[in-house]
Amino acid sequence: MNERFWENLEILLIDKGMSWADLARKIFKGQYVYPSEFNRLYQTFRHYKSNRLMPQLKWVERIVAVLEIDYAKICLGGRDGTSITDVRSHSC
Repeated sequence: MNERFWENLEILLIDKGMSWADLARKIFKGQYVYPSEFNRLYQTFRHYKSNRLMPQLKWVERIVAVLEIDYAKICLGGRDGTSITDVRSHSC
């Protein structure tokens, strides 16, 4: 499921015209002051993506909020999110 998560996220970013760095800036907004702090957070995010690791739940929730999407779109790939009744009961 981890690979599907990152593939779905990449499709959503393309649809929204965002880069990975743009997403990281929005996810970590308020958590860094200096560029080196952002770089450290971005490298951690990139490590998860490159190794197809499932990110922390708080990151997934933040991604869902930032992209203004339904949880099902990112984890299950449903563009309309209508196929899942309780998406929280399913793990990515």
